[in-house]
Amino acid sequence: MVISLLETSHESYFPYLGFPTNEILRARAESQVQQYERERLGWETAVRAAQKFSGGKPCHKGEGGGNVKKYSEEKGYYNMCYWIQVEECPKQWVVRFPLMGMMSEKTTIQRIRSEVATLQFLGEKTKVPVPKIIGYWEGDKELPPFTITENIDGFMLGVALLRDIPPKFLNKILKDLATIQLELLSHPSEHIGMLDISEDCPSDVPCPTLGPYSMDAMAFELDGVYTQRSKPFTSSHDYYQFKLDVWKQRLDGQQNAFDNFKDGKRLALNDSILREFLNNLRPLPWDTNQFYLCHPDLHSRNVILDNDLHIAGVIDWEGACFLPLASLCTPPHTLVLFPISRLQPMSPYFTEFEKKTKRYIKILSEAERSSSVEKLFTTSFSELMATYVEDKSFFLIRGLDDIRCLDQMVWQHLAPLLYPELKDTIAKAISKNEESGDDKVTDVSERIANDVDDVLRAFAQEQLSNQPALLQEVEGWVTQRLKDCSDYDEQLKEFRKTEATTLEARKALETLNLKKD
Repeated sequence: MVISLLETSHESYFPYLGFPTNEILRARAESQVQQYERERLGWETAVRAAQKFSGGKPCHKGEGGGNVKKYSEEKGYYNMCYWIQVEECPKQWVVRFPLMGMMSEKTTIQRIRSEVATLQFLGEKTKVPVPKIIGYWEGDKELPPFTITENIDGFMLGVALLRDIPPKFLNKILKDLATIQLELLSHPSEHIGMLDISEDCPSDVPCPTLGPYSMDAMAFELDGVYTQRSKPFTSSHDYYQFKLDVWKQRLDGQQNAFDNFKDGKRLALNDSILREFLNNLRPLPWDTNQFYLCHPDLHSRNVILDNDLHIAGVIDWEGACFLPLASLCTPPHTLVLFPISRLQPMSPYFTEFEKKTKRYIKILSEAERSSSVEKLFTTSFSELMATYVEDKSFFLIRGLDDIRCLDQMVWQHLAPLLYPELKDTIAKAISKNEESGDDKVTDVSERIANDVDDVLRAFAQEQLSNQPALLQEVEGWVTQRLKDCSDYDEQLKEFRKTEATTLEARKALETLNLKKD
């Protein structure tokens, strides 16, 4: 009965996991971005940027990219893109401007340089289909920072996944995806880190000179957390320890990380649960001296298909990093359309994910047998991935590689595996709402979510109570952090009051101008 209830609901029973956003800082960032767009971006700027690399050929507004309808410009979360047509060039160019104000200037320039270097490496040394780099600019008084790539014609993988496409066509897409993943395994590095355009490698072995600073650390800057930067690593153990430190920096650094005592204690317990889960895992091939390039955001929007449903290109490589083999043994994000945080056990999301993953691993195994990768590992790569999925360790790796979802991974998957009694208590919290007599699934889901949240908080309190010294340390830390949150709440009230006053003034001015007209 528990399973049947879960399968009829598309709500999350873990809505309290993760972090809230810093509303003040994000609003200020958005304001800075809007000002930046008004003052520095636009079609004139995009054309001038293209002219720097067109060799004197005229440039003008292009047809654009897109799926069904073409868009000549598109604003993403971190970037603004313009499609430019250069005369006598068979392909459009995509001029992409990072939205200054979303993160520090240092981070912005670093991610430009690293993505350019990554695309150059992939285009010159591998068979991975990526957009060709035309040029890049780090910014001056005349032009803001930008990159230019050739446009890849086609449509996003997500469009295909939204439709009930025949199995043979889905298999074709998955085979291309497997081929790309195997190709990345064929070009290992001796360091964990990111490429930079200034590096000079004496051989074909890629040489990361920047420490890992992936999408999670970039996103944290929006909430006022500037995580520690590192040099490249040569040990998987050191890398995962670094990611645990990134988690702690997020927890310590965000002013409004949590707003009540019980949530603070639960969040503080994550570190020990992660370490216990690591200690209980079977030996994994982490501490080798070979590391592999990993796309940090390989969702369906970043995979472009051609009209024959082959992968024409993989885009958006900012944050790409050479990582331990374990990080590549997690199934690709792009297999499903929803985020990993929605994979709560027994949900329809999880069922779909398992089905797609099994299918992908089977195709990966077939592709591996005809590639050179098969001889690289004592256990085949596809078998390693299957093992990670079976014992759920891929949730651990995914959470460490992207700290934004670590809290969800710990409490939805890892803690229930470590503590069967917790899993049983969560199941009971869900099942007791089955016979509520309420016809609205969303109402049932809300009650379940509240009950599950109570279970997690109580479990955290029990675990800490068994360790008096740790409990005392955590309670002191939580008390101090709640003072920071209280200060934030006061600042937020003043901020909202100021914003409301400003909005009223703008409306009054608009009304006055309309009357004058």
